[in-house]
Amino acid sequence: MRALWRPLVGAAALNLIVVAAAAAQTVIVTKAPPGSTVELVVNSALAGTATADNTGVATLTLTAEARGGKTESDAYVFVEYCDNLRRVILIEPGMQGYAGGQCPRREVPGAYVVRKVTTLVVNVSDAAPSVLVRQGKAPVGWLTEEVDRPPSQRRDFTGSRGLYGFGAGGIGSISDVDTVACGGAECTGGSTPVIFSAGATFWLKPFFGLEASWLKPTDLRLTGAGTGYDYVTTLQTDVFLGVAKVGVPLSTVRPYGMGGVTFSRSHWTTTETIKQLSGTVDGVEVVTPGGTQTFNLYTQGWNWVVGGGIEGSVGKRGLIFGEGGWAGVSGDDRQGGEGKTSQRIFYFIGGVRIRILG
Repeated sequence: MRALWRPLVGAAALNLIVVAAAAAQTVIVTKAPPGSTVELVVNSALAGTATADNTGVATLTLTAEARGGKTESDAYVFVEYCDNLRRVILIEPGMQGYAGGQCPRREVPGAYVVRKVTTLVVNVSDAAPSVLVRQGKAPVGWLTEEVDRPPSQRRDFTGSRGLYGFGAGGIGSISDVDTVACGGAECTGGSTPVIFSAGATFWLKPFFGLEASWLKPTDLRLTGAGTGYDYVTTLQTDVFLGVAKVGVPLSTVRPYGMGGVTFSRSHWTTTETIKQLSGTVDGVEVVTPGGTQTFNLYTQGWNWVVGGGIEGSVGKRGLIFGEGGWAGVSGDDRQGGEGKTSQRIFYFIGGVRIRILG
């Protein structure tokens, strides 16, 4: 039979790729029955025969002689399915085609440019034949089951937006706690609380979001003593943050910076215990009774926060993240007194965000 000339309709029908050269034109057949015979026919002439290995792969070299001395031409691809034979037929436009007729024949859609560096990988599976074209050596993955596997499902941050709820934990450091609690005296205790956080982040765009959260340091406790007395000071703090975030959405992670305001409420408690003292005055023993007194300072106020972090995808709706920030904690006496506080919290937290909407 003679194949009729069919115009090539754009890039969808004409597969043309130009890359590094291979030694010769090669046709690699995959998904053939192991041990079956594989034939390569160019127009109406047999150009080569091979036997499929135990993985169903056979390799045939397409010489210039088999193509009438031509080094480049267009070709249509057909596959014939016989009992223990797979026949790959390349027919050039306007040339006499292979008659066949005894085995079912299927056509691979499109036309292919075959150059002297071309490798054609022809999948002859029973479901439907297909062709991959490479101007050079074919990738190893094209000859295995890997070519049929769907791409891994990863969250693409370039399109990531929506409302997320999150919880996190970490560690922090609060400035000037010992100065406020102990003045110039020596005292013991820490200023590095464990930090817990919870809140919601709304990414309006993949690169811009808003967040509201609660930052909760564990209570701090400092102790000190002097002549005839000792004291214990504790600090309880709650910090509420409202920030804007600017991110750089990449394929699987999103680094971001943030800045905004804080509203904090603090409670300082100092409990002082005065020891009972006794002495002799003019030969008379005098006893000064001890006692305990407690001082409370309640403050609240506004300040600022800056920081940044990075988040990565976990499944379809989850993110893990790490974040650091520098938050101001300051305020005036809520009971109208003269007391004030002015501290900074440096913190680092890590946690999980779950997408609720979007």
